[in-house]
Amino acid sequence: MSRSARGLWSDAIAGDLCTLIPVAENSTAAWSSLSIHGQTAINEMHALREMNCLRILGHFQDNQRNPMQSADTEAVAFDPASHQMCPQRWFDDFVIGERFVLPSRTMTEALFAAFALASGDNHPIHYDVEFCRARGMPHLLAHGFQVAIQTAAGAGQFPHVVSDSLKAFLDQSSRFLAPVYAGDTLYSALEVAALEPGRTTGVLTMKSTVHNQRRELVMDGTQRYLLRKRT
Repeated sequence: MSRSARGLWSDAIAGDLCTLIPVAENSTAAWSSLSIHGQTAINEMHALREMNCLRILGHFQDNQRNPMQSADTEAVAFDPASHQMCPQRWFDDFVIGERFVLPSRTMTEALFAAFALASGDNHPIHYDVEFCRARGMPHLLAHGFQVAIQTAAGAGQFPHVVSDSLKAFLDQSSRFLAPVYAGDTLYSALEVAALEPGRTTGVLTMKSTVHNQRRELVMDGTQRYLLRKRT
């Protein structure tokens, strides 16, 4: 293709924002479509193209700048103290009978092994299935403490609602009412059973319960917490 047949390709001033545009300034076909002021028309085409590219570039820059401005505004407005899972509650806000249901959990052999590692308990009744079967049990027998920890309040919402008012976890008690074996699914819950107000704090007592998949109560007990009063 001759020089006169080739178009003049103008690289867009905004990089890849504008498509390369051929301008066949010496092409006979192009000149035949222009008026007597053809060169003026070509100049106007160039000016219009550059104006459009600048407008596109400005829009692109605005889009790039605005998210940063928005992020700066959000950074100024963000308060870490307000980053909480739920509204805070104080001793005064609780009533007897409130329940905090904990997630259900199946007692897998992996959980038995994890408890053995954490507790150091190595009696075969908890970790040797043949030892258990030889003594008339269908599977591994869960340690009482392995059952009790299913009532850990941190598995539910209670500790989150008292993040600002909780002063201490005072004590807990447990009664083991039925055996729990590997494969059983446990359903735990806490219920406000007593409220003992003091001058600036109060003691909240929770009743803890654990049921199995057969609706049997396998454990119950209490947990006591010292909470700040709102006023």
